[in-house]
Amino acid sequence: MQITIKKATFEDVEELSKFLQRTYLAVYQDFLSKEYMSRAIEVNYTANQLKKAIIRGNDSDNFWIGYYLAVIKNKIVGVIGGGMTDELSGIYVLYVDENYNRLGIATQLVDFLTQKQKTLGAKKQYVKTLQDNLKGNQFCKKTGFKFRDTRLSAFNKENENFMINYYEREI
Repeated sequence: MQITIKKATFEDVEELSKFLQRTYLAVYQDFLSKEYMSRAIEVNYTANQLKKAIIRGNDSDNFWIGYYLAVIKNKIVGVIGGGMTDELSGIYVLYVDENYNRLGIATQLVDFLTQKQKTLGAKKQYVKTLQDNLKGNQFCKKTGFKFRDTRLSAFNKENENFMINYYEREI
């Protein structure tokens, strides 16, 4: 199975938006409220927000490097996005289509983004995942990230207490 990793462009926006919304809901529907998920999708994964992210990903500022897509036969099967500040880089987004799990796609995406961040001077890398997302937490540990702490989610509203695990590793 031939996997191609490419940077997202404006031509990818509609498919990328559908992919991110679908995979986000599939991953978090058992953990988060509908209101929380709606807020997160509205801020991050609408076509309009993705267009802005693609523009930012083409800036010389490395805070947001962009979205990178794992593609098989012209179909998006995985997405990673990240950026960096000075020598600290982050993985902000990582999703794989559930029909393509356990094929090494997430690992390939992480390796790809990590190499890109290293060439830009990154020495450390962090990732955050929902505390209740056991699969996500296991993947972080499997790829060499060390647990640092747990924090309240930035998307929480009053009476919400969703917690995020913060992981870090040397790269």
